[in-house]
Amino acid sequence: MTVERAAVPQARWLFQTVLSVGALPTATPCARLHARHVLSDWGLGEQAATVELIVSELVANAVQASLTPDGRPLHVGDGGLDCVSLRLSSNQISALVEVWDDHLGVPDPTLPDANDESGRGLLIVATLAERWGWDLARQGRGKIVWALIGGPPGRIRPPDQRPRWCIDMGMALDGEYLPSPAGWVRDQVEEYEGSGGMSGTTLRDTGLPVVIVTNRGAKTGAVRKTPLMRVEHEGSYAAVASKGGAPEHPLWYYNLLANPKVELQDGADKWEMIARELAGQERDLWWERAVAAYPPYAEYQQRTPRLIPVFVLEKTG
Repeated sequence: MTVERAAVPQARWLFQTVLSVGALPTATPCARLHARHVLSDWGLGEQAATVELIVSELVANAVQASLTPDGRPLHVGDGGLDCVSLRLSSNQISALVEVWDDHLGVPDPTLPDANDESGRGLLIVATLAERWGWDLARQGRGKIVWALIGGPPGRIRPPDQRPRWCIDMGMALDGEYLPSPAGWVRDQVEEYEGSGGMSGTTLRDTGLPVVIVTNRGAKTGAVRKTPLMRVEHEGSYAAVASKGGAPEHPLWYYNLLANPKVELQDGADKWEMIARELAGQERDLWWERAVAAYPPYAEYQQRTPRLIPVFVLEKTG
């Protein structure tokens, strides 16, 4: 039996959470327990048991793809340990399970022999899911295997009747999420967070790393998410309000002034931080670090008469 490549179903979900774990046998029970708690919080009822089983099978399949034939983890050493990322989405009618791994092998739900003790996981997924499939992760790194449970995502309420909630387990900023009007920003945030910080982590084709800063809107109070160039020093980060050298500040500049408590994701790591605008010699020092990390900042300053603001983001606690 072959599984055709198919894009992940797109919808605006009421609830969403992401979990990233090392590609080890312990990943499967960890993901299953995570799903159980999250689905209980979301009130999915009878659908939860099906979703939990599919999570278990897809994560187990991803872990298996990340092990050598004798069961040892791949890419241990300088390359680090492979990771598996799970994203759960729900609108209380449908649920979507997405599991990302770093390998390109096509899922194979082949019927095992009668004496085989394993190999039935993807057949279980095919039986229980409304639809399922796989697709390449963006930027060609690994694949995503997904399963839709409970009907097509198009059965959700229309956008003007549906609150958009961004729920990220373990982090403090939750509430109404307003995605950026810029398509590339929305796509990068979705890819970055959806892969658990394993994909979409560079600025387009530059190869230079970015972080995701989650902040609260100055006027609306809604949750906003912005990719920014990664400028890090001893655990603190710079946020450079360059806007490509435009004459005005980016909107997120005013968000950080009004609401300095933010969340920052750097790869798979996340922290709660406090943003503080810099001045004088401290700003000059961080500006040098920013230009070293992303040289176009110097050109941006030449384009605009304003002094480009620089924040430092420092961990709380």
